[in-house]
Amino acid sequence: MERTVMSWSGGKDSALALFRLIESDTELVELWTTIGEETGRSSMHGILAELYEVQAAAIGIPIRLVRLPPSPDNEWYREFVRKELDRYAAQQVDSIAYADLHLEDIKRFREELLAMSELDGRWPVWGIGSLDLMMALIEHGFEATVVAVDTASLDPSFLGQTVDEAFLESLPDGVDVAGEQGEYHTFVTDGPMFDEPVPINHGQIIEREVGETTMAYLDIEHATEPKAKHR
Repeated sequence: MERTVMSWSGGKDSALALFRLIESDTELVELWTTIGEETGRSSMHGILAELYEVQAAAIGIPIRLVRLPPSPDNEWYREFVRKELDRYAAQQVDSIAYADLHLEDIKRFREELLAMSELDGRWPVWGIGSLDLMMALIEHGFEATVVAVDTASLDPSFLGQTVDEAFLESLPDGVDVAGEQGEYHTFVTDGPMFDEPVPINHGQIIEREVGETTMAYLDIEHATEPKAKHR
């Protein structure tokens, strides 16, 4: 059985990729997530480290949270990833899985990093059409909340919305329904591999500059009152 680590964002693409791996002949060693050492949050999704730990516990797979310095350059990041891959190889891990869909440049970059190691790459959702991906998520019963939007593509009013067919129909023309161009990001709170849902509270909206765009984030936290699991 292949021993695999999942590069994990906590969002919809990662969730469907993980679900496919679980259904295959794969041993999931752990989830692997990077967190800003200053913020204690993931950079793209803005999710707190604590929420990732709660989410992983609900799924039943260990998670490794690795803290990154502010704005690491490419050379630093390449060396960092090389050491992480070598660490996994030393633990007899066979491969690392990614949830990329269509972006060739990102996949090529990952393949270049993997070439420095003994690990193989796996892409369980690569090439799936954006609408097909979203409909698979909905049909399998995943529950995902929009936690970040690129304000050049979506109004912050989309934050906090549940990803369902009504949400997909409400997206403006030109926005990829899966957010493949970074239009929006999600946090998955339930799904077929969850032992229990992850209850969250919605906090304030925070905007900050990321590169040449403005991202709006919904500050979510783990709720103390659990919700019943829906099936």
